[in-house]
Amino acid sequence: MKKIIISVLIAISLVFLCGCSRTEANKQPNVTVGSVMEDITDRLTSRPDSASIAKQYSSLDADHNTGAIFYYSTLSDVEYTPVTTIEIQPQSFLFSNPGQRGLAVDTFFRQVGHTVNTLRETQAGKPYSQLYVPIAQEANRLMAIPATNRFLAVYSNLYENSFFSLYQADSLSELANHPEKVVALFQKKMPLQNLKGLHVYFIYQPTSYADSQLYTEISEVYQAMFTKAGATVTISATLQNQ
Repeated sequence: MKKIIISVLIAISLVFLCGCSRTEANKQPNVTVGSVMEDITDRLTSRPDSASIAKQYSSLDADHNTGAIFYYSTLSDVEYTPVTTIEIQPQSFLFSNPGQRGLAVDTFFRQVGHTVNTLRETQAGKPYSQLYVPIAQEANRLMAIPATNRFLAVYSNLYENSFFSLYQADSLSELANHPEKVVALFQKKMPLQNLKGLHVYFIYQPTSYADSQLYTEISEVYQAMFTKAGATVTISATLQNQ
């Protein structure tokens, strides 16, 4: 009789485990992919900090089935700059080791902090500023990465000085009087794809009234373009939680 009871219990346990395994297998992992771009063409008061970035990945601590990808790059006087990539893969709860997972999460956040702090030492100041094209390219690229959450944080005053220059009187006049023409020019240079599901943060703290006025004008151009493409846009002085 005992053998029969034990056999039944084992069978029930196997059925339960198999059911859990199938549930875990069918459950799609949550992956947050984010990119931080820092403008080094000017000296800015708003800069990335690891604590604010970590809040964008807050689900990592609570859910083993969550993955994360972090990209960091600079905006400079050239379109293409090196990209730092940090990644942690999602894990099945049934087959994960809580201790090892905790260490992996800690390592991810430590590497993010190290990357941000190391690049703080980069000397700011460039003769030209190629900003829109790299920002648009990065937004389009993020949409091609399988993920459940996506964000792009741009630390910049957005003062373009390349195909369009905010350091020239005619460009300033066109921005103030015909912003729709600026939008058309930017979109012709680099069209935005469907950005639905992407949260874009434009982060800058103006240093004077004139600076604030100009930043408002150019950031509204960016907001119009990215919102029309389907993105959620936040303009602020600091990175806010999603």
